[in-house]
Amino acid sequence: MPIGRGVCFCLPAALTLPRASATARCNRIETPSLTVTMRGLRPTILTEINGDKARFIIDTGAATGILSAAAAA
Repeated sequence: MPIGRGVCFCLPAALTLPRASATARCNRIETPSLTVTMRGLRPTILTEINGDKARFIIDTGAATGILSAAAAA
């Protein structure tokens, strides 16, 4: 069976499923703030794991950045 037919069959079935309120499923939690330090062009954070301080590079996984330096300032 071609993939397109399966998608066409599943979409109407998914639309008939009961939906819970978005606000009932969404929870906002507070997370601690992190101090980001630039090491050259690499954003890093200093943290502690099992009592040992360690510096980690922050990697979003994005291939490119879309935020200009002016907007980030």
